[in-house]
Parts: sequence; structure tokens; C-alpha cells
Amino acid sequence: MTTGVLRALDPEQREALFAHERAHNGGRDHRFPAGAEVAAHCHPACVPWRRPSGSLPNARPPRSPPRWWGDRWLTARAIGRAARRAGLRRGAPLLRARREHRTRAAAGRRAAGGPVRTVPGGTGRDAVRYVLRITPSPEGPMRRIALVTLVVDDYDEAIRFYTEALGFRLTADEPRPDGSRWVVVEPGAAAQGSGLLLARAKNEAQRGRVGDQTGGRVGFFLHTDDFARDHARMTAAGVTFLEEPRHEPYGSVAVFQDLYGNRWDLLQPAE
Repeated sequence: MTTGVLRALDPEQREALFAHERAHNGGRDHRFPAGAEVAAHCHPACVPWRRPSGSLPNARPPRSPPRWWGDRWLTARAIGRAARRAGLRRGAPLLRARREHRTRAAAGRRAAGGPVRTVPGGTGRDAVRYVLRITPSPEGPMRRIALVTLVVDDYDEAIRFYTEALGFRLTADEPRPDGSRWVVVEPGAAAQGSGLLLARAKNEAQRGRVGDQTGGRVGFFLHTDDFARDHARMTAAGVTFLEEPRHEPYGSVAVFQDLYGNRWDLLQPAE
């Protein structure tokens, strides 16, 4: 893994790729290529096995995938993009890689007997293919709500409020060709699939919805593992709470509003 390949990935993809490699190391998958390398040095007849065995660990997901994998496609995209970057640096023919991708995708679906997705690596004849078989859980397919749009007046003031007053983290702030920005904030590092897309109002109809997306009722729910801590911190940061903390059978809760007037519940669920 070169620094050039790592630079081609965004921070979340790099983190996913490192977690993938750590999972392989934790499962001791590196023993396969190491053993093949030793055998090739010991006997010439084993040389043909060295290269296939060297790519074996990355040909499938690790036996013990990292627990934090909330989005397997993020990991698949990271591996595919890294492999594609490595292949393009060596001048690999992209058209041939795409043909291989289609052929191996069909073979993967037949072999797995279920829904299969592949991510092309673009490394020529030995293109990396990361195949993920999605096994439905007893509760149903693995799905999640990734983002919810919150209409705002101004990107920067909204970012300041959510990152400084509420303690969210800014995970994306990218310019778009039309002059808008793709801005995403999330409650914290442990949150999965619970981001807010801060979208600047573009017309009068949208501006009329700023601060009133749910008609005055609570529309957002911020869960915490320590209600007293977050209530005190948010109050000190200037967040307006509309009521005193309540201790209900379902947990500790208080309603607050954001800088535009949208109502939120700060809630610590009962154990």
C-alpha cells in the first residue's frame, strides 16, 4: 500500500481500508502468502502458487470483520478504489478490467447463490475483486437511513451551531458545480447512519420551511449516554431548552431548539 494510493482515498475510506487489513491480520490470513513464499524458495515446483496465494487474503472478506463496519459498501469502495489506483499507476487496461468485472460478477452470483456485489480493482489480468455476499439478518435486509435533510439559511452558521453548540462533527463539506455545498454533520464518532445533510434553501418555498420542517412539533431526537453531561454542556454553549429536564419511564428527556427553531429531544433512554 503506497502513500499515493492512500492519498486517493478520503478519510473514511482510509479508515475502512485500515480496519479491513487489521481484521485480516487478526485472523492471521497473512500466513497463506507467507507460507507460499517460503515454499517457493524451497522448491521450484511451488513457484506457480506464490502469486495466487499472495492475493488470497484480499479475495474475500476477513473471517472476523471489524465490529465497527456499519457500511460494508464503504469498505468495498475503499478496497476497489485503492486497487484501481494501483492498477492505473501501472497502466493497466481499464476496458479489460471492466470485462473481467462483469464476467466475475456473474460467476460470483452463481457461486454464492444469493445477492452479490463486486467492486472492480482495475489492475489488469490480476484485477482485485472484492466480493461481498449479503446474508439477510433474521430481522430482514441490512438497511439504514443514512442522511436526513435539514434546510438552513446559511451553511457556515449552521455548521458553527451544530459543531460548537451541539458537539457534532463535520464529516463532509464539498462544493457543488451549481454553487451549493454538500455539508454533512453527525452526532459523534460512534454514530452510524445518522447524519444531517445541511441544505441551504434555494427558493421562497424552501426558505419558508427553515425552522419549521415539522409544523412546530419535535422532529429530531438526539440520544445520549449521559443526559446530565450533555444538558449542562449544551446549556453552557447557549442552546435554548424549552422545558426543564423530565424523567419519564422511557428515559430522561428535555426539548430544545436549534438556531432556526427546529425542535429536538435530548434523550437518554432508560436502561
